[in-house]
Amino acid sequence: MESGTNRVRINVTRPSVGSQIESLLRETPEFRVQGPDVTQEVDLLIQELGTDVDTELHRVQVLLQQGAVKEAFLLSDSDDPAILRKVIRSGVSELLALPLEIREAREALNRFRARNNGTGSGGGRKHFGTVVNVLGSKGGVGSTTLAVNLAVDLARDRTRSVALVDLNLAFGEVPFFLELQPRYHWGEINNNVDRLDSMYLSNIMTPHSSGVQVLSSPGDLRGQETPSPNMIEHLLTLMRSMYDFVIVDSGKSLDPTALKVIDISGKTFLLTLLNLPCLSNTHRILEALRNLGVRTRHIQVVVNRASKKGDIDRKDAEEAISRPIDWFIPNDYQATMNAINTGQPLLKSAPRSSVTREIEKLAGSLTTEAPARVEKKEKMFSFL
Repeated sequence: MESGTNRVRINVTRPSVGSQIESLLRETPEFRVQGPDVTQEVDLLIQELGTDVDTELHRVQVLLQQGAVKEAFLLSDSDDPAILRKVIRSGVSELLALPLEIREAREALNRFRARNNGTGSGGGRKHFGTVVNVLGSKGGVGSTTLAVNLAVDLARDRTRSVALVDLNLAFGEVPFFLELQPRYHWGEINNNVDRLDSMYLSNIMTPHSSGVQVLSSPGDLRGQETPSPNMIEHLLTLMRSMYDFVIVDSGKSLDPTALKVIDISGKTFLLTLLNLPCLSNTHRILEALRNLGVRTRHIQVVVNRASKKGDIDRKDAEEAISRPIDWFIPNDYQATMNAINTGQPLLKSAPRSSVTREIEKLAGSLTTEAPARVEKKEKMFSFL
């Protein structure tokens, strides 16, 4: 077999679906569609489920166990939870809903490529994405606004896969910011850690039109437990293998789970405001992390809602937290609140806003080898 090629067999009954899949596969030269010869080994089987689900799943399982198929995607027009449970147990990699959503199918193929690094049976390095943590110095500083819009901005490049995780237990608000109604949340994982794999995770994520895949919070204390550090490590490690960027809205906690997120993250944005309570909390958080032996070099301080009319300037703020400030996001109350109240990301509701432009710069810093810092000589505001 030619190096760098993934062999794919398509087994569907609907010609229109087959045409859609073949069109997607042609977007990438790494995929080569094989003929109907079931004796020939393939890297990926794309199988449509019919009415006899148990029999068809058994056949797919046998092919996977025998090594005749490396991975399998299943297509189904059923939303029966019992079928989902059977599919998860079958060991397939992805379950795609019919009618086929092109974006969803493309992202599933991208995840397959990431797992195999486009090398087919020849192997290759394992894909590792970047976990970006957004941590608030206190409640109400805008950590969800930043996390949501950072994820949406990163997803503008359709070659990237981006996930957004809301770790706020009782006050998770990400679905409101994106006008989503998730069917599942990370509480499902908390109760089924032993079943957590790429297939299970893919099917409890909620897709947004921007391309971001969302894992929401339960949003309710009843019957839910705070995710353990072990669960979070398992979850984020798996997500790094599936997505290029995993944006985590950590809220404002510094419990063991939050510390685990900081430890795993490639970058943590610590969000604060230019007022004494927030700056004091920011200083305490940084000191606490240092005292606990947590590495802090990857932590960048972000001042949100910055205004030249404030009583505290940059010099005073940096003295208060005993370190430089890395980013200033300007205050645009009207644009931000309109985005929140309409459930739209800033890129859509206020693409020319100064807030949107600054978040674009922050997102851009994550896609370069050396993340950019805002130096004092870059006068974005007159008080800097």
